[in-house]
Amino acid sequence: MLMMNRFFALLAVAAILCGICTGRADALTNVVLEEGAGAIELCIYLTGGMCVWGGLLRIAQRSGLTDRLAACFANAAAAGLLFQRIHCRQTEGSSCVSQPQKVGGKIHGNGAIRACSRRKERKCS
Repeated sequence: MLMMNRFFALLAVAAILCGICTGRADALTNVVLEEGAGAIELCIYLTGGMCVWGGLLRIAQRSGLTDRLAACFANAAAAGLLFQRIHCRQTEGSSCVSQPQKVGGKIHGNGAIRACSRRKERKCS
């Protein structure tokens, strides 16, 4: 991060020196002011977009839509429709970690979510 800060500071100083040496300091001043205003406009647009999406997600959360979507995805994952190539293995802790298992050049793990839930009942608790 420090190296990038130094690089951009050096780049700005080089641009200012080139503008002064070529006699185009007035054009440099105009560009700096215009692009500064453009940066402020971009920040305002991005902040507005974040507020809109944050508000929509808050509405979805309070209406229960996110809970219903989470239940749908959980059912699809438990049925093996999602993440078919995931293998569950026991770790040192008390949780199951899903990782793909490569056997004979093929990735296996159909029904791994069901196996993980069964394994969680037996060993992970």
